[in-house]
Amino acid sequence: MVMAGYPFEEYCKIYYNSTPHQYDKRYPLDPFGHYHDCGKDLFDAGEPVDSTCIEYGNPNNGFQNFDNMIGTLLVLTQVFIADGGVDVMGYALASEPDLAGLTVIYFFLVTFIITWIVLSLFVAVVVNTFQEVRNLKEHDAREKQLAEKQVMRLQVENLPTESVEDLQKSESDGSVLLAVWASGILNHPYFNNLLSCTILMHIMAMAFDQDTAAGNSKNSITTVYIVSNALFGVELIFRFAACGGSKDFFNSGFHLLELFLLACGLIGLQGSSRLLNLIPSIRLLRLCQYWPTLNDLLMDCVISQRAFVNLILFIALVCLCFAVAGRYIFRSEMNSQTRSHFGDLAQAILTIFQIFAGEGWSDVLFNALAVKPDIPQQTYACLFILTWLFIAKIIFTGVIVAVICENFKVEETVRLIKSPGQISKFRELVKHSYQKLHLIYADVQIADYYGHDDTLVGSRNITLDPAIALLADTSGSQYVDYQLVLRAASAPAHKKEIHNEAVKFMDDDDESTLFMFGPKNRFRLLCDRIRRNNLFNLIIYISIGFSCVTLMVTPPAEDIPDVTSPFPYVMRLALDKTLTSIFTVEFLVSAVSQGFIFTKNAYMRSGWNVVDFVILVLSLVDLSGVIKGSISKIGRALRPLRLANRIDAVRELLEALFATLPPMGYVIWLWMMFLVVFALIGMGLFGGLMFTCSYGAEFPEGKTECSGVEAVSSLGIIMPRAWISPYYNFDNTPTAILTLFRITYVNFVSNMFAVVDITYKNTSPSPSYSLHFSLYFVAYLLFAAFFIMNVFVAFISDGFRMNQGGTDADISYNKIVRQIDTRLPRTIRFQEPTNGISIAVRQFADSAAFKTFSMTCVAVNVGFMLADHPDPSPSFENLIFVQDLFFFFEIVFENVLTLIGWGP
Repeated sequence: MVMAGYPFEEYCKIYYNSTPHQYDKRYPLDPFGHYHDCGKDLFDAGEPVDSTCIEYGNPNNGFQNFDNMIGTLLVLTQVFIADGGVDVMGYALASEPDLAGLTVIYFFLVTFIITWIVLSLFVAVVVNTFQEVRNLKEHDAREKQLAEKQVMRLQVENLPTESVEDLQKSESDGSVLLAVWASGILNHPYFNNLLSCTILMHIMAMAFDQDTAAGNSKNSITTVYIVSNALFGVELIFRFAACGGSKDFFNSGFHLLELFLLACGLIGLQGSSRLLNLIPSIRLLRLCQYWPTLNDLLMDCVISQRAFVNLILFIALVCLCFAVAGRYIFRSEMNSQTRSHFGDLAQAILTIFQIFAGEGWSDVLFNALAVKPDIPQQTYACLFILTWLFIAKIIFTGVIVAVICENFKVEETVRLIKSPGQISKFRELVKHSYQKLHLIYADVQIADYYGHDDTLVGSRNITLDPAIALLADTSGSQYVDYQLVLRAASAPAHKKEIHNEAVKFMDDDDESTLFMFGPKNRFRLLCDRIRRNNLFNLIIYISIGFSCVTLMVTPPAEDIPDVTSPFPYVMRLALDKTLTSIFTVEFLVSAVSQGFIFTKNAYMRSGWNVVDFVILVLSLVDLSGVIKGSISKIGRALRPLRLANRIDAVRELLEALFATLPPMGYVIWLWMMFLVVFALIGMGLFGGLMFTCSYGAEFPEGKTECSGVEAVSSLGIIMPRAWISPYYNFDNTPTAILTLFRITYVNFVSNMFAVVDITYKNTSPSPSYSLHFSLYFVAYLLFAAFFIMNVFVAFISDGFRMNQGGTDADISYNKIVRQIDTRLPRTIRFQEPTNGISIAVRQFADSAAFKTFSMTCVAVNVGFMLADHPDPSPSFENLIFVQDLFFFFEIVFENVLTLIGWGP
């Protein structure tokens, strides 16, 4: 549809009268006699609709449609492999606006069944097959990997295998003493901390080393580069001395990497190369040594790179084969259609990699179909691209996940998270501080009790009963009944009574809640009965349901035009206050019954209760009006989460998923470190080089010629020229990180084409001038999109199985249980008829000939349905009608046989 006065288009449905004046006064009518639904709101309001509609046809040169079997399969493939599926749904909604609800449900079911279930089953089959093949050598391979990891740790940490005393006793040679002295310096905490601070300063200087940096800023950055490289050079000298010779030094991959980084830094300083100055950003990964879990993940990444690189080499060979085949099939036919073509070998490889990554494969497919003149060639082109797509997205993706699952174990990561580290030390510090606070509180209680004579329990030299002494021991309990201890210490006459109370306390192991409600407090017992009452829980369920309904009918703001709610504001406000009051009472009842934080079964010790408490606080803040704006309304959006806490199956699934979050956090942390490294290298490669002129000034012109205005004949307007950079670029660190974050989720083609067009600084780009820059994107995508993202998949799968009792023994046990269950005797509820006619009918219906006939009829019917199309000939319509009628009677005959043979 073209709007008058400005170039604008919108998809709409055109209606044709099947009877005279069928759509008069129902839809707008354009000057060409087309009824359409665009601008219908204005039309219903009595306002004129100034628009013209044209028949656009099916998108993508007519190949994207539901008119026939081939078009439908292409569209569904585009939906479930997620490339333009939203656009397809938009076209479908625009073509049939009266069926919008069914259209959304249809696309949701396609996505859910095929994308989430069927494709996941394909990946699972590939993973299981791969693991079964590799399980024959898994034990030996795992032992070898652990040995390599240990050797690598020793190389990185460069720890001596003998103590200083042993070396001094065994050798008095000067070289050995030098090695001992150098090892002592390298392993000294102060020296390691100095190196870590230097790495951080070096990385910060790189982050500020932008293309526009000049003057004092540039001088400061250069100074940091010089100092950092000097210190890293001194470190390498110490490492060389600690190794005792060049042989051991050069046998370490870590030392070779450090030599390479130092050489890049020194050459970069001499030649003023930003790229060489930024390559040493790889040293950022050395900071992983402060976190054992992160360091272990890094080692797993390094060790698994062997298997991953072997797989990538195999995939590269297959890509090369398909690229060469694509050149023979398409030659230079697609060059004028798209930049993703097969005109030369380098571009053909990039096109195959683009399909492998999954971005824009549908555009490549539809352009390939458009350049072929007839159906046989179009079929051949379609099969070629779809074959590579399915191999890449199903087989290779499954193998990548299998390789990662083999090398990364979430159990090991969870074990390391629990082991002492920097975070564990912080937790221990907090724990000891709390214990000290507890002891201070104990002294205050005792001093208050003996305040009349300033005598403490400890000074009275009293020997407590063992049961009573346990009450005063803070190491085994979070709660100490100080009054009970004081009574035992100050009232020997009641020692037996206190002893019985102490023993009962130890048996019940109960605690006071909110520092005031003891285990036998009547109000606490009442709250506990209310909390466990089914009627109370039913009220909470109903309240949560009402809160969800209220959430759905509440607009985001009351002043939005044309946005109304079926319930007035006063009613919604009263309902919101009532529901919040009910949830507040629920919280208070639970807090009194279980305790809030410090008791063993405290309310806040459950993650779901923490979610409920956050929602309640946000709701109270929203109602109080203390904070204005949308932040206080977030509690409304979180209310449906409370249902998950009340449904056992959903809660178990989510708890198993949440249990994988700590390991996933370390994976995200490692990925962010690699993201910074790649961003800094990208700044060195492309910083300040992606600028282009908004209009005109084609290569070899550049920034100087990009001035004045440009007449845009296609739009009939004059546009000012400007020397601009694309929104996603590598000119500074934050933008580079944002660009790589976008590329991580396989949205890279436009950025890659902008980079490969780079020519020189302040010069306009030229198509494919720097095609070698595409290797940067290929490397990052292989690492981030295919390696790190599949590490997430492996961790979620492995962690979910671990938290659901999915060990190998559990899986084998469940298989045996299922096999036994299938062989258990079953109760026959309905007896089959025993008369002769029924027996004969059953034998006929169960015969191979009748089953073959029935399946043939089904296959023929499916074939006719697949061959159906929008404009059939009369003879084809008659043939469809005849076979439909025959198939209908065949189905009726089959059901009659079933009724007679097996009974009603």
